Amino acid sequence: MKKAIKWTLLGILIAIPILLIVGCVAFFAPKSWYKTQSLEDYGRFIGRTSPLNGRIFPDRALLTEDNCVFHDEYVTDGSNHPEFLTYAFCSFSEEVYEAEITRLQELANEYTETAFELPAYVLRFEPKFIREYALVDEDAHTIHYISYYCPWFLKQVLRAVPEEDLLRPEAAGFEVPYNKEQAESYYTTRKSA
Repeated sequence: MKKAIKWTLLGILIAIPILLIVGCVAFFAPKSWYKTQSLEDYGRFIGRTSPLNGRIFPDRALLTEDNCVFHDEYVTDGSNHPEFLTYAFCSFSEEVYEAEITRLQELANEYTETAFELPAYVLRFEPKFIREYALVDEDAHTIHYISYYCPWFLKQVLRAVPEEDLLRPEAAGFEVPYNKEQAESYYTTRKSA
């Protein structure tokens, strides 16, 4: 009996430092950070980070320095869960705006006029910070495309996004789960067209 207790205590004494070392290494592990506001880098990480492979975002051919403000920020510690924030605020001609609205209608899981300051086409909006949506301003022919997953650097990074593009405080419970079948169907349809 005494031998079993000794071995148990020895095991605990060995396990605690190992767990502390592993925890410290994971916490202080070097992170790879990427940040850009240049349209030349548009799409560099969108497909890698977005659950829908960046399909919420417009085609690069529609964007110029004159009609789009772009921000892409990406951080990873080497795990399978990178944190990112990507947005593009774009003004379009009436014709391009209408085509983008049609595309968003086909892609979105939900349309809401109450959760944000502007009407929104929402692809995914989860409490665990995986969010993809587009806010539309019909009068200005402007679309704000936003995608992020950033639980740890959320407050720091989201300061870059104007407050009116974020969820209204009174809509705190708003949630739209990711619809994988719809996304795959959309992708297959577009790919074959």
